[in-house]
Amino acid sequence: MTAAERKQAKYQEDLDGFKVEGIVDGPKRDRKVTDFGCLILFIVFLITMVACTIYGFRKGDVSKFIASIDRNDNFCGISEGFTEYPKLYLTSLVGSPSDIFDSGVCIKDCPHASTDTISCADNTADQDLCSSNDVSSKIYDTHTVMGYCMPDLTKLKEDRPDDYAAWKTAFNGLLTSNPAGRQVQDLYLSSRAIYWSMAMSLVYSLLYIALMSYFAEYIAWAIIAVTQIGLIGASVFCFVAPKMLDDDGASTS
Repeated sequence: MTAAERKQAKYQEDLDGFKVEGIVDGPKRDRKVTDFGCLILFIVFLITMVACTIYGFRKGDVSKFIASIDRNDNFCGISEGFTEYPKLYLTSLVGSPSDIFDSGVCIKDCPHASTDTISCADNTADQDLCSSNDVSSKIYDTHTVMGYCMPDLTKLKEDRPDDYAAWKTAFNGLLTSNPAGRQVQDLYLSSRAIYWSMAMSLVYSLLYIALMSYFAEYIAWAIIAVTQIGLIGASVFCFVAPKMLDDDGASTS
């Protein structure tokens, strides 16, 4: 006999006596909505939310909200003359965070190695800056993050330790200077523990389901036994405690 057959045989008597009024052949079919007004309100809310979203995307310029801005307040990839230069490259990693981003220029593609070159928009100031030997000698490895060429910190630490130290100092100061930044930093520092907790919560849930599947009856009886023992112990304590108090009072007097 298989495990499923043993389980069915064990609970067959309970299954035979199980009856629900109204269920004859499958689920009950004469069902209806019990709160029609709330259903209409929920549908209206969904339609309104979708309509507002569509209107915002069609009438607004959503790309400007996430576009990077260069040192001359041009929107990379959007402003006239910059449509082909959607990435922001930081030509300096020294100073405060505002100083670092004030050095940004719009470029075509983020450099992925220190041997790459950067191509700026065709205007005199940025073109001279990008083509100058001073900047070309400071190209560093980057990752593209939502239109920003963010430095590859591992490579930056190896190749340019001074710039790495300045970058870390600037952004650690930015994060620790306000409550929101500190919370973001705390989440980053504890991210590994959070990921492990999420993974283990799934493992524990599956383990709990498995235990309940195999030992539900035993667990239920164990809980009943522990509860009963606790009630008996509490009753005994309530019965004995007053006598102990009376004896202490008598001996003190």
